[in-house]
Formats: sequence, structure tokens, C-alpha cells
Amino acid sequence: MGRFIILIVAQLAFVTDGIAKCMPSVETRAIVSVQSCVSTTLRSSGLSAEFRKGEYSPLYSPGSEFTGTLLAVTVQSSVELPGSASPSDKYHRGLWKRGADLTLFLAEPAEAACPAHFGDKLTIDTNPLCCDVAPWSGICLLPRTVVYARRVTG
Repeated sequence: MGRFIILIVAQLAFVTDGIAKCMPSVETRAIVSVQSCVSTTLRSSGLSAEFRKGEYSPLYSPGSEFTGTLLAVTVQSSVELPGSASPSDKYHRGLWKRGADLTLFLAEPAEAACPAHFGDKLTIDTNPLCCDVAPWSGICLLPRTVVYARRVTG
């Protein structure tokens, strides 16, 4: 057992673009009521992290940016989409509970993403997000507390 743990730790220490792999995610469809809807541009910063003892590397690609819309919403109802991973803990179930307040990011302009009125409802699907190799850029600039989603039309 000890050798297995050492092997896993060794593999994680040397993860590269070629072998990194994200965990399967739980995808959700939800009806949400919109409380706020604003256009935003995410821009990289100079934040760095210690990936190896005493060695700091940038978390973000310099000059990277990503534009879209932030929505503050309240969950009205939600279901897990068929074929997505099963939730492994209570976090996911609580996140999408009726009445929960969330911040969503849609990768489209506010003119397309925002409803006409405060409280209007949207149907959204979560977008799987895989940001396992730094430095991050594009959609991976999104803070982990914000849910990456897409509107369901039709």
C-alpha cells in the first residue's frame, strides 16, 4: 500500500500537459431566476503558487483574458443530466438545491445572456470545466466559486 501511495504522489508531482486528466463532472440542468446580469472581462494577474518547495510559478498566462456575462441567480429547480458523473459528496446536491443563490458565468455577451426583467427565469446547463494544468488562460481564469454554464434555448 505504501508503494502505491508513493507512486501516485510521484505521478502527481510530474504531471504535464500530455498526461494530465480531469475528473468526470456532474452536469446539471437548472431553471434559475436572475437577480443580476453584467458583462465582464476576466484578465490574468501576476498571482503565483508554490508547486514545488521553494519554486513559485505563475497561475495565469500573462495577458490572458476572457469575456462573458456574470449572473447572480436563485435556483428554482434542477436535475442531473443523464450520463454525467454521480455526485461524490453533499456539496453538489446543496449547490443546486431550490432557493440556493449562485453566481454563473456564460461565455456570451450580456445582450444575449441577460433576460429582459429582474426575476425572469432562464434554463441553463452547467459546462464541464477542466483546468488542471497551470498557467491558466481563457475560461480557466474563472474563479472556482463561479459556475460555468450555458443557456438552453428552445
